[in-house]
Amino acid sequence: MTVTSAPTQTVLVGATATLTCTVDPISHLGGVIPRLEWFRVGAGEQGGLPFGRANVTKLGRVLVLFDVQKADQGTYVCSGNDGFKTRHDEAKVIIIGAIELLRDNGRSFSH
Repeated sequence: MTVTSAPTQTVLVGATATLTCTVDPISHLGGVIPRLEWFRVGAGEQGGLPFGRANVTKLGRVLVLFDVQKADQGTYVCSGNDGFKTRHDEAKVIIIGAIELLRDNGRSFSH
């Protein structure tokens, strides 16, 4: 079984981040559908997913973070278990504000 997710996603504060975890189709042979879970590295309760602003869909394959905040920045892990083995993959979420976006594009508010 192989678990793969996008390595890095940069998102504006207040926007939506969508992380996808894919599983090698060979792992479906024999009728075993891997159980997928998401959690955030270094976070405490409930796997560190933003309370009330995170939704896991499509049998765990997609993690959607709504109205992202700077505190949501970090490394998210998709963990897959088919009953025999467990595999993990990481996706980093970088949150930037509007001022950072303007600065990165070489603009400023002083024009």
